[in-house]
Amino acid sequence: MKNLFYFLFLLIIIPTVSCEDELINLINNDPRENIEGSWHCVEDSPSYGQTQYSVYISPDSDTTKVLISNFYQIDNDISALAILDDHTLIIEQQTLAGGFRISGQGTVSNNYKTINLNYTVEEIPVKSNKNLLFETVVAVYTKN
Repeated sequence: MKNLFYFLFLLIIIPTVSCEDELINLINNDPRENIEGSWHCVEDSPSYGQTQYSVYISPDSDTTKVLISNFYQIDNDISALAILDDHTLIIEQQTLAGGFRISGQGTVSNNYKTINLNYTVEEIPVKSNKNLLFETVVAVYTKN
């Protein structure tokens, strides 16, 4: 009888512990972790044609946002801020160090291996009589 009690106890406890671990993992799962890391960017712009370079995506201190370093191949030390909403990246209008105003939007593939972005880049004037850059850019990021 004692063995039967232990057997029944284990049958009840083991699934409960397993479900609890899964629940904890779901609660602690940060969706930004799915896109964190190095990405290969292929970018098409009217001014520069097709260029290829690397970016790095990391979580921001705001739990809904990520930082994209080397955005528009400006500099590895300059990052664009983007909101991650499910599989959508939203780049709200912002000014990056280096003199560029950007905004745009993109989608993250279901397997988190590709990001398609469309954004505008506007050069901020230093002198009023200078021809300034304003263009719409299409970029595809592929997870390294």
